[in-house]
Amino acid sequence: MADDRGRVMFVGMNCLDISTTCQVYPEEDSDHDCLDMLWVRGGNASNSSTACALLGGNTQYMGNLADTYELQFFKDTFEEVGIHYEDCPIVKSQCPRTLVLINASTGSRTLMYYGGGYPELAEKDFRSRITLTPGKYRWIHFEVVLEFLGRPNVDDIQAMIRHIQEFNMAAREDDKIKISLELEKIRRIESAHLMKEVDLVFVSKDYAIAKGFHDMESAVVGFEKFLRPGGTVICAWGEKGAAAKAWDQSVTTSKAFPPERLVNTTAAGDTFNAATILALTKGLPLHDAITYACKVAGAKCGMRGFERLKELAFS
Repeated sequence: MADDRGRVMFVGMNCLDISTTCQVYPEEDSDHDCLDMLWVRGGNASNSSTACALLGGNTQYMGNLADTYELQFFKDTFEEVGIHYEDCPIVKSQCPRTLVLINASTGSRTLMYYGGGYPELAEKDFRSRITLTPGKYRWIHFEVVLEFLGRPNVDDIQAMIRHIQEFNMAAREDDKIKISLELEKIRRIESAHLMKEVDLVFVSKDYAIAKGFHDMESAVVGFEKFLRPGGTVICAWGEKGAAAKAWDQSVTTSKAFPPERLVNTTAAGDTFNAATILALTKGLPLHDAITYACKVAGAKCGMRGFERLKELAFS
C-alpha cells in the first residue's frame, strides 16, 4: 500500500531503454536471434522513481519529457505504478534513447546512449512548477550523471537545491525537506562542491575509483571531508555491498545479497538509491537502510523488470 504522507521526488533523466536480451554477446557484423526485446522507461531518476513507487513510496518524477511519440508510453508507465509526473515540462526535443544489450549467459549489460539534444531540467522550470508547501515533500533527490553528454546542469542543480534550502530555513523542523545527490561517472567535471549543499550523497563505485579510492570503506571516509556538518555519504560497490558514513560517526557496511540467478543488472544502482531513501524516510537507522537497499538491489538483479519489487515493499 502506497505511503500517503509527503512525497519523495527524483529529479533527473528520463529516456527510452530498448532492452534486448541475447543468448551471448553478439560478434561484430553478425546476425543473431534475440531472446527478448522490449521498450522500458529508463534513466536514473526515472528508474529510481519506479523502484520507490513499487516499494510503497509516495513518489514523484521531475524532469523534462520530450514531445515525441514516446511521450504517451512514458505517461502510461508512470501511471501504471502510481508516479506523479504532472509538473514535468514537455520540451521540443528528440527523445533520448538507450540500447541495452543483455547477455543471458552472464547477466551483463552493455549500454549505448543517444541524447538527441535533450535538454537538462532548468532551475527556472523547477522553481515555477514545483510548489514547496509544508508536508508536500519529505525528500528530494538529484542526479549528476552522464559525463559523455557534455557538461551537466551543475549550476542549475545547485540553484534548485538552494531554492529548497530557502524553504527549509523558514519551515518547522517536521516540514523540512531532506535533500540527496547522486554523483556517477562524472570524472572531468568538478561537482564535489555540491556535496556540502545536501544532507546525503550517493557516490558511485566509478566515481570513487576516478577520485583515487579502491574500496567502499576508504571512499566514504575520504568523501566525508566534502560533507556539511550532519551530512552522510554512501557508496555501493556492486558485489561487495555498500558502505556509509554519517558525519563524525564510524563507517557502517552491508554485504551484498546476490540473486540465485543473475538476470539483469540494469538499474540496480538506481534501485539501491531509491530503497535507501525510502528506508530512511521510514525512520530506519543508516545501517538498516543500506542493508535493506542491498537486499532490494540484489533482488532487482534477479528479475527482468521492476514489478516483483512489490514483494519487498514496506507494509
